[in-house]
Amino acid sequence: MEIIHKESLQSTNLFASELLDLGKISTPTIVVTNWQTAGKGYGKNSWESAPNANLLFSMVLFPRFLNVENIFGISIGVSLAICEFLEQYIDNVSIKWPNDIYWNNKKIAGILIENAFSNESLEHTIIGVGLNVNQEIFLSNPPNAISMFQITAQKYNLNELLSVLSEKIVIKINHLATENFEKILNNYYKKMYRFNQNHFFKMQSEIFEAKIVGVNNWGNLILEKQNQEVQVFGFKEVEYII
Repeated sequence: MEIIHKESLQSTNLFASELLDLGKISTPTIVVTNWQTAGKGYGKNSWESAPNANLLFSMVLFPRFLNVENIFGISIGVSLAICEFLEQYIDNVSIKWPNDIYWNNKKIAGILIENAFSNESLEHTIIGVGLNVNQEIFLSNPPNAISMFQITAQKYNLNELLSVLSEKIVIKINHLATENFEKILNNYYKKMYRFNQNHFFKMQSEIFEAKIVGVNNWGNLILEKQNQEVQVFGFKEVEYII
């Protein structure tokens, strides 16, 4: 797999998208940087990262075998790959819907997936990953952020981590071609943060108690309220109350 390394970028996802638009990427490629000046998250969210401290990369893949109705499988595969990777170093790793990886109740990694379609078929996917590795403090005091260093008091070689993690992601994505989607989804539930537990959520101004009972093929969250009413929520339509 080709690796494009840049000392700094606004966003690895944005740079990868620009290269795709220019026809400069046609095979699986990794864009990695030492520092993102405007790291992207969903919506208007940003990502803080000290220079040369963390793993910041985007993978461009072409899993055109994937059924569009199961497109959330990409997010599942990437999330499970990151969990398996982190579990080599730390315990208590989980997937917080829709795009965060948690250690206990703290965020250690974020994922931003941008898919492109052609005639209702998947053309390519850009998988952006920000993993807090060697950062010692977070200057902007983002909520719940933590790094591998803060957990283990060890420093890590970023290039070595990139090699192992990117390989795990590719393997998980390729498994989507052969594994039963329900089996993949059940593996996701086993790692899902607060799955099947009663907690408080917020929808606009309403605060309510519910438990996560699943996600659908499009990645929408399925909650069961205390009165046993089941509701389905898309990204940003509901938020956790910690």
